[in-house]
Order: sequence, then C-alpha cells, then structure tokens
Amino acid sequence: MDLKKIIGINIIRIRHVQNLTQTALADKINLSRKQLCRIERGETYPSEHTLQQIADGLGVPVKELFTDPESPKDYDIYTHSQRALEKLLPTISRMLADEILDDIIHSKGEDNPL
Repeated sequence: MDLKKIIGINIIRIRHVQNLTQTALADKINLSRKQLCRIERGETYPSEHTLQQIADGLGVPVKELFTDPESPKDYDIYTHSQRALEKLLPTISRMLADEILDDIIHSKGEDNPL
C-alpha cells in the first residue's frame, strides 16, 4: 500500500477511535480542514512538521501514523484500549467513589443516624 494512503487511513482510524471530526482535529492543530482532508485521502504527503502536529493532536507517536493498516491489529487494539482506559480511569474512579459515598450515606441514614 502507498505510504500516503497508510498515513491517511491511520489518521482517519485514530480520529474515529477518539470521536474527533476532521474539523475538530484541523482546528486543534491549526491546519485547514481542506488540507487535512487531502492528507487523509492520501493525495499529498504531509510535511514533517505537519505530521508531528497531527500526531500531537491525536495524542499518538508519529510512528503510529506509519503502521500498515493491513498488518495484524493486536498491538493497535491494545494500544488504543489502553489509552481509552487511561482516559476513563479518573471518571470511573469518581463515579465509583460517588456511589460508595451515596451507599454509605443512605445506609447510615436508614440504619444508624449520625
């Protein structure tokens, strides 16, 4: 597969995993949506600087943009799952703590008022 296509497919794939639109990513990295669209379609090679901006905007190492999408995905799936879990962990922890506190408060109020 052509390297331009590989880069474009990876940008799209990672954007979708992160629920980012083209416009949102383009705005985030100060690139025109039209230019990002051309890169994603594999019509043009991004400059080294633009590649770094895209990778930073997606929160991935530049090398991840060069991963052949036709190669085994186990590593990519693990990497994305791990990142997603790391992002969700603080939220999950807060939710669990809130539930535990609610349970404690409700059980104290019913069984043993303070």
